[in-house]
This record gives sequence, structure tokens and C-alpha cells, in this order.
Amino acid sequence: MESKPGEGQTVNMTEDVRHISIKLRPEIETSTNRKFSTFIPLLYRRNQAVNGISYCVKILVEPAVKNMLNECIHVNVFETGGCLHMDKLKNVVQERTVLESF
Repeated sequence: MESKPGEGQTVNMTEDVRHISIKLRPEIETSTNRKFSTFIPLLYRRNQAVNGISYCVKILVEPAVKNMLNECIHVNVFETGGCLHMDKLKNVVQERTVLESF
């Protein structure tokens, strides 16, 4: 799928973005009304925003058991002035789903 203008490429997780994702875990769990036993940031895309940086992060929240597919969530995170907040969240059932902005 073609990237929208201003979007970076999807890349493997870095320690900085992993740390950002982990810091937002309580907010993500509250938003989904779930407590995740697994929470592993896998991939991300960094986008430059007007007043900060936007990240779209793919997070594994439920590993596959038997013949089931992994459950992942896609989270849009906005960072500005050292502050972080979750902008949007999308539940995705298959790990192989392509990371897209939403």
C-alpha cells in the first residue's frame, strides 16, 4: 500500500519507541478496558507532525495459541514538548496485518 504524504516507512522497533509504548501501556489498557499479559511493541512508523512527532506502533497483546492468530493493536502516539499521549487505537486480530495510519 502506498504511503500518504509525510509518512515514514514502517521499521523494526527501537529502544526509544519501545520505551514510549511501555510508558503508555496503562493508558492503552484503560482505553481497551483490558489488562494485557503480553505487551510487546513490534514495529513502528514515525511521522513528522506540525507541533511534534506522531508514531504509529504495532503491539502484540495476545500471542497465538494452537491454530489461532496473534492479536495485535495499532496505536497512534503523539509526542510534543516531552509529553506523550495516545491519539487513536485500533484492534487488529492478525499479526501479519500491515501497519497503517488510521
